[in-house]
This record gives sequence, C-alpha cells and structure tokens, in this order.
Amino acid sequence: VMGGVSFLRPFLQNLCFNSPWNYAVFWKLRAPQHENVLAWEDGFCNIQKLKIPEDIKIEDFYSTEILHSDFSPYLLSKNPCNYTVGLAVAEMSRTSHVMGNGVVGEVALTRKPRWIYAAQIAADTSKTIISQYPDEWLLQIAAGIKTILLFPVVPHGVLQLGSIEMVAEDATILSCVENVLACCDDSGLPDWRYLIRELPLM
Repeated sequence: VMGGVSFLRPFLQNLCFNSPWNYAVFWKLRAPQHENVLAWEDGFCNIQKLKIPEDIKIEDFYSTEILHSDFSPYLLSKNPCNYTVGLAVAEMSRTSHVMGNGVVGEVALTRKPRWIYAAQIAADTSKTIISQYPDEWLLQIAAGIKTILLFPVVPHGVLQLGSIEMVAEDATILSCVENVLACCDDSGLPDWRYLIRELPLM
C-alpha cells in the first residue's frame, strides 16, 4: 500500500528498528507553486512489532459530532481491533497538510518538534480543540497508537513517528532522530536529504 521513493524507504525502516516507533512517515513540502502543501512522500509500518490492543475505548472522542470526514463510527464500533495500525497508517497516504494549519502544518512552520498522546486527544473533547488533529489520527489511536512525534526536517518537510507505547518526551530521543538524519548516509544509504530536494514537485 505504501509505495514510494526507493531511497526513502530504508531510511524510514531504520527509524522503526531498535526503537519504540511502529511507523514512520515523511511529509514532503511541495512549495511554492503548490501553496506550501505537505504531501505524503513515503511511509513504513513495522507490522511485526504490533500487538493487538486489549482495551480500546473510542466512544469518548470518535463520534459524528467530532469527526468531520468520510470516516464513520461504524468502521470501529463493532470490533475496533479489526482496524489495524497498518490500515490506519495507510489512510494517511491519501491526505495532505497545509503549512501553518493543524499540528503537522504548525510543526513545519515553527520548526519545533511536537509530542502528542492518545490520552491528550481523548481529553480534548471540544470540537474546537480536537479539530486541530487530522481525522485519520483518530483511527490510529482507536487502533492502538498511543504516541505521535512530529519532527521538522528543515527545509524539506516533517517526519511523523507513531508508537503503540507511551513514549515520554525525552530530549535524548530527539537527539537520536537527529543523529539518524545526520548519519543515514554512513549506513550505505544515499544522501536522502539531497535526493528529496531534487525530487520533482508533484
């Protein structure tokens, strides 16, 4: 499902091995002729690391009053576990984000990492607050994702990482991601940052 640029996939895979992260997605900035849109470039989900969540409660935040999209509560109401993390991540490939709008767009604009937790989203019960979160994130959380980290990759886009674990905010983790970004070519991968810059704008 997650096709993409061949050189980027090994980089995303590397982020998911020997780490708490179950998936990695790169949102590439399509600018300026595309009005600063962040579009899906590629993604990887480590299915082998996933466990079926034992207790999922979605009624607090997954309702027609909160969710404004093509997704409907019946997708998860009978058996939420059937909607896996892999499928929820795949839904992201159809979406995009605008610079400065929503959490992904804000990270691209401010160039500051952001940690987001399932409990935090569930607690934001008002429509005004929850509207900042992409609809597909609600599907991820219902499928078991507990932590999402958004990491700016200046000036190319935003890296999104997700985990079924509660990953506490830690500067060491941010440093590890930075080290992977800086040293990925030492592992035999091409200079992915240069190649991303050279990709044609779609």
